Amino acid sequence: PISRAHDCLIGIALALIQLERDEDAIATARKAIALYPDYAAAWRMLTAALAMSGRVDEAREALTHVLALDPGCTLHSLYQRYGHSAAARARFYAGLRTAGMGE
Repeated sequence: PISRAHDCLIGIALALIQLERDEDAIATARKAIALYPDYAAAWRMLTAALAMSGRVDEAREALTHVLALDPGCTLHSLYQRYGHSAAARARFYAGLRTAGMGE
């Protein structure tokens, strides 16, 4: 089972993306991945943060991990699953879109 620490790191990474603190979000997502490398949420945060920081090639590589772990993942499916608010999804989804995630 996923630990509370891991879930907290995911939430922190999302907040950091919203705050345009992409390098901090990258570091936080990497900590979450170190705890549970087979959990797609951390890879999604890393993908978005890398893309928003301009590291698009690295973001595309991270996206391959997302899609390997969660093959049906799209922006629409994320919204359906989590119901992110407009504020929460703005930069997060923009990063995922930039990396190549499907709508």
